[in-house]
Amino acid sequence: MRILCLAAAVAALLCADEQSLALRRQAQALKAAGNAREALALFERAAQTETKDASLRDEIGFLYAVLGNQNEAIENFKQAIALQPAYAPAHYHLGVALWLRQSQPAAIASMREAVRLAPRDVESIFRLGTMQYETGDDAGALAQARAGEKISPARLTAGLPSHRCRARARA
Repeated sequence: MRILCLAAAVAALLCADEQSLALRRQAQALKAAGNAREALALFERAAQTETKDASLRDEIGFLYAVLGNQNEAIENFKQAIALQPAYAPAHYHLGVALWLRQSQPAAIASMREAVRLAPRDVESIFRLGTMQYETGDDAGALAQARAGEKISPARLTAGLPSHRCRARARA
């Protein structure tokens, strides 16, 4: 009898996982098609069973940000970080969301953490450099430009305006 109960419990868990995976796939397709609101609803349903998944919380936060709800976005990014502190995408997204709320010091701190966790992620490096440049930290911006250039030389021309940092330093 215990074996049957255990088997039923395992089957229920597998079924829930399969349902959650199906919801996530549908949500990804909706997100790719530009249907953020519908995708968010499906991701939220998946999160009811996947309560410990940092990437899911990050996805939900990203969609809240796309829909213009920065408070909910920030809350979900913070939840993702609480679940998995070394999850660099959540730190990156939190940094962007905080920046949009004009919380520059917190945004830069979050972006620094994203770079620390994913030191070869050129997008995080250049975003941090851009934030530093926009707050007047030319030395920090140039350091990020140089770090990013070592990883992806072509990205420098499309990213941080390092020549403006140098020009502003001379002025």
